[in-house]
Amino acid sequence: MARTQPRKKAPGGSKKSSKARLGVDPLASADVDFEVVRALRTAEDWAGLIALLGDADVDGSESPELARALCRAFIHVDAPDESLVAAVSTAVTALDGEDVDGLGARAKLALAASDFEAASKHALAALNACHFKDSAILQLLQEAQKSLHSGAADVRVLA
Repeated sequence: MARTQPRKKAPGGSKKSSKARLGVDPLASADVDFEVVRALRTAEDWAGLIALLGDADVDGSESPELARALCRAFIHVDAPDESLVAAVSTAVTALDGEDVDGLGARAKLALAASDFEAASKHALAALNACHFKDSAILQLLQEAQKSLHSGAADVRVLA
């Protein structure tokens, strides 16, 4: 049976997080507006997200949405600098082990460290989590496997 009237909010109900209701700003450590982050992510403005979040102290345990946004932008960066790698390394640790953006960022971090087996493992897990619908993560998996296989070929040639 179809609902004809909108649902009423419970008394005192709010979309604010529990920290916001307690008077603690959930974004205080990053000084970032969620709406701006959402708009940049929707527009796939990865450079804008990096500019906004790359220098911020994004603690994924306090704000998983910001950590996910930073990880998603990191996946799309061609040549990340050391400070961005450090920021993503911190942000990714607090994300769930099945989070697509977190797994993708772990894969990219492993690629940057030339750990191609770990990069393949994380990228494959991310693809499974998103039901193989993320072309950026598929590209990471292909890059990791190509590097893994070319490394194996180099070892065979040297042996």
